[in-house]
Amino acid sequence: MNVPRTIRLDLAYDGTGFRGWATQRDPAVRTIQGELTAALDDLLRERVSLSVAGRTDAGVHARGQVASFKTESSRTPIQVRDFLNGRFAPEISIREAREVADPFDARFSASAREYRYVIDAAEIPDPFTGRFTWHRPGALDVTAMRKASAVLVGSHDFTSFCRHPGAGRSTSRDLQRLTVRRDSDHIVFGLRANAFLHQMVRIVVGTLVEVGRGRLSAADVRRILSARERSQAPKAAPARGLTLERVVYRR
Repeated sequence: MNVPRTIRLDLAYDGTGFRGWATQRDPAVRTIQGELTAALDDLLRERVSLSVAGRTDAGVHARGQVASFKTESSRTPIQVRDFLNGRFAPEISIREAREVADPFDARFSASAREYRYVIDAAEIPDPFTGRFTWHRPGALDVTAMRKASAVLVGSHDFTSFCRHPGAGRSTSRDLQRLTVRRDSDHIVFGLRANAFLHQMVRIVVGTLVEVGRGRLSAADVRRILSARERSQAPKAAPARGLTLERVVYRR
């Protein structure tokens, strides 16, 4: 019997056609984890359990996702990469596969995650970027959104900015960075935290958009944060504008 090895996968995907990362009870529902696990089982001839840095929701994309698994197979990381890309690319693309020293776990070894959200504010939608942006024509006050974003930076209870945290689960997160910038017709949000709650990024963006519209102020955002009640925050921004850009690991 071979000694178990840990394989790390660095991958990107277009989340449009998937019901998120996590495998669903119904095998007919396409998920990133479900597709990759089935393919790895075929290649390695053993059951594989995938750990992932960010459990992205339905329609959310990834440029810098990281997954890992243990295997006793003698297949090389390059063989794993090429097999998966042959089956799924470019919808799911394995950018790199490599053996890593234990202990490494894609989820628990990560120290931070970075997401980007993009709004297309042009009058006419762009068919070449529409799958990856929220087309929302109209002016937004970027200066006001930046001011309000500062309220959220730091360690806070983000209950107001998440969906169904689950009984007994912590809703405290360290939001290390939140930037808002204009890039031509696009408004780009950058967020980095030790971890994110379910729909946290999308609810934060949806809230800041209401600030940009003049319907909320920085003081309102502070009140929403302090309320610790989801009903106090506006609805979440659409999933298609969100991309997991990078996962940070301690050396």
